[in-house]
Amino acid sequence: MNIDYHVELHGHYYSLPHPLSHELVDARLTVATVELFHRGQRVATHVRSHLRGRHTTDPAHMPKAHQLHLRRLVASMSLLLAGIDLRRTPDGQWFCLEVNPSPGFTYYESATGQPIADSIACVLAAR
Repeated sequence: MNIDYHVELHGHYYSLPHPLSHELVDARLTVATVELFHRGQRVATHVRSHLRGRHTTDPAHMPKAHQLHLRRLVASMSLLLAGIDLRRTPDGQWFCLEVNPSPGFTYYESATGQPIADSIACVLAAR
């Protein structure tokens, strides 16, 4: 277990629900996915990454205070969608490295088959 709510697997960090941050978890890695289990129940699934030292974070895994802060940050920039790169220092401080108004969702769309671009287009068309 890492200092926050991420688990390090082969040099990459994957999130799990924040309340489980100090619990032991099991991992199942395939060529394409990472699954994390707590007491036999799957608690997280991620697209596998081979980028060492990087993080894959499901926003739903963040503490509620982090989620609220990030939503306010995106709203303050009048954005409907953003990719936010955060970094946590060894002493526990968080820093925002960038807010990207055009995040790399196409990677996740390709990896998961989910119609992310269509969903974004529908949201934007409704404005």
